[in-house]
Amino acid sequence: MLALDPASASLVLTGTTMLSAALGLIVLLTGGESPAATWTQVVFTAVFGLVAAQLVVLTDSLWPVIAWHALWDFTNTVGGNLSTPEALTGIGAAVVVLIMYSLVLGRRISAGAASGARR
Repeated sequence: MLALDPASASLVLTGTTMLSAALGLIVLLTGGESPAATWTQVVFTAVFGLVAAQLVVLTDSLWPVIAWHALWDFTNTVGGNLSTPEALTGIGAAVVVLIMYSLVLGRRISAGAASGARR
């Protein structure tokens, strides 16, 4: 695991999540999508950023996140990057799954920090 104390890890995870959400807000500025599609994407981007940061903290590597992001982008490109109600429902489902995964990863990070503090 990366040599981050719990406060630093928390700061990194929070900062990454906020930065990801802010980048997702660029869609609002450029327009072209419905508000529902835009906000769904912003929430997804924030949660994706949180889970990506958690994975980096746990694996001490950026490569799993790079592979995951590339696969996600490839899948969206092949699927046509649609903003249909069905596609937005799929993104919403992905957000729910990612939030649950984030909770699992958060527990692992906390357990690692707690075991490191005991040493």
